[in-house]
Order: sequence, then structure tokens, then C-alpha cells
Amino acid sequence: MIEILIVDDHLVITKGIKYMILEKETGINVDIVSSPLEIDKFLTKKSYDILITDLYMPEMNGIELTKKVHREYPQIKVIVYTAYDIYKHFKQIMDAGGAGLLNKTCSEEQLITTIKCVYRGEIILPLDLCRTLSEGNIPISESESLNVRNIELSDEEISILQDIGKGLTNENIAKKMFMSRRTIEYKLTKLFKRLNVTSRNEALNQAKIIGLIDEKSDLT
Repeated sequence: MIEILIVDDHLVITKGIKYMILEKETGINVDIVSSPLEIDKFLTKKSYDILITDLYMPEMNGIELTKKVHREYPQIKVIVYTAYDIYKHFKQIMDAGGAGLLNKTCSEEQLITTIKCVYRGEIILPLDLCRTLSEGNIPISESESLNVRNIELSDEEISILQDIGKGLTNENIAKKMFMSRRTIEYKLTKLFKRLNVTSRNEALNQAKIIGLIDEKSDLT
């Protein structure tokens, strides 16, 4: 029996993946958890073979979680999946100790095949990615590219991101900083562009990944 733990803050997605797996396979058991901060409760009580995690989560992104699991539970193999371009994160996932990667648009067959291969200590890579690697062109994630450019945030921008991490709304942040809500929204738009993201949660995760703010700045 292959024991799997799925970590994703979108329960609809995790339940869907669980159904896809259990519908196709009888030799796999699946548990789900909506917060990466709760995984220790599961991993200390039960022996899992594989952990499947979303890349972008508000409390801890998939790269951070992969590092944690690889460091504290090295026997567990981690598969990272995302709706974003998975190739851009290939090197980061591998460097963090990941054992596999999936796009959320994958088919049921691709999902099951990847799980079985990772369980056997193997990895499946798309043909175009293999060709890219064979040419010596290692995909670089957006966050690594940003880091190369040595982006620095102002104290004000860091403060805004930290407040986002505390769960404050734009209006709350505006009141705290004695600004109008429109001014905060304008500053966030500029910040999103610099970090190459489109939402508050993505901005927070991206800033943590590239070390611009403390990893403990999590949403409440």
C-alpha cells in the first residue's frame, strides 16, 4: 500500500485529486491536509511514502515545505504540483529535495504514473524538458531570475508585505500607514510588477522564496 499525504489550501482541489487516485488505484491510500503548518501532526503519527504539495500556499510555499520534509522526514518523497509553468521551478524543486513535479492540468494517467515512478525512486520528465536539459539549458524559475537582478524592497514595501502576511486588507494597511486605499493599491500594483506576480498571496510567497522578507511572515 502506497501512503500519500496531499497538502493544498484548496480543499476542492485536494478532494478532486484524491478521488482521481482512489478511482484508478486500490493499492494507494490518500490523506489530505489544508495547511502545511499541520503536516507534522500527520507525519509523526503515520508513515507516508509520498507527499504531494501545491507550489503556492499562503502559510508556506511548496519549495519551503519540500525543504522541510526533505530535512526532517528524508524517507518521504515529495511531488510538487502547480497550475503555473512548472518548468520554471524545476531547478528549485530539485535543489529543495523534490522527487517529482506535476502540472495541475495533468491527466489521471499522468498523475498515477508519476506517483508510481516516484515511489520506485524514478522520475518522469516531459520530453521537451529533457531536450532542454540535454542542451545544457536548465530552466530558471522566475524567483531565481528576480534574485539575479538583486531586487531590493524599500522599508515601506516590506512593511506592506508583512501586513499582507498578517491578513490585513488594503483598507487596513492604508489606515495603519495613514494613506488612502487607492495609494496602497497603486503601490501594490507596482510591487506586483516588480515581483512578476498578480496577487497578494503570490507576492508574499515570491518575496519569501527569494529572501526579501522573513519566511515566518505568514497569513493568519
